[in-house]
Amino acid sequence: LPAVLGLSLPRSTIVDEVINVLLSARPDAAPKVTTQNCEYRRYRNRIYLLRTGNRCAPATEGRINWRQPHSNLILPDGSSLLTKEISSEGLRIDSLTSLEIGFRNGGERCKPSGRQRSQTLKRLFQESALEPWWRSSIPLFFHGQEIVAVGDLWICEGWKADKGERGLQIRWQVNSL
Repeated sequence: LPAVLGLSLPRSTIVDEVINVLLSARPDAAPKVTTQNCEYRRYRNRIYLLRTGNRCAPATEGRINWRQPHSNLILPDGSSLLTKEISSEGLRIDSLTSLEIGFRNGGERCKPSGRQRSQTLKRLFQESALEPWWRSSIPLFFHGQEIVAVGDLWICEGWKADKGERGLQIRWQVNSL
């Protein structure tokens, strides 16, 4: 896999460590093996290869004012938001001139459009099997104090574009392999 991604093949000691650490860890553990440029992780019986050199922690203090939500944006951790205006889908933008972007602090809730009730983001992330290492980095979109969307996973109730309304499709592209 590393060679396919343009990386040099790992030394046999790294391969042995990946096999020993990732495959022998308890099923509920979150094992990882870190090398110079990569991180090997296991989650729900899958092995992931992540880039480590250019990743940094998300900006958890304060929010980012996204004055032009119709344009792409690079976030502090190197991930990016790619946008496309569409009709009758996506985040309703008819009266939206700007958004604020924040990150998880804990306890946030969202009622995804079409669901019966709101739930904590923690619960929603677990249900959707979002890998734990992305959960603190996924951008939360706010209009005032209200969460209107969670990354490219959910649009909250009342914010999804209806038929004939302008919408904004947002795709969160992580800075990894």
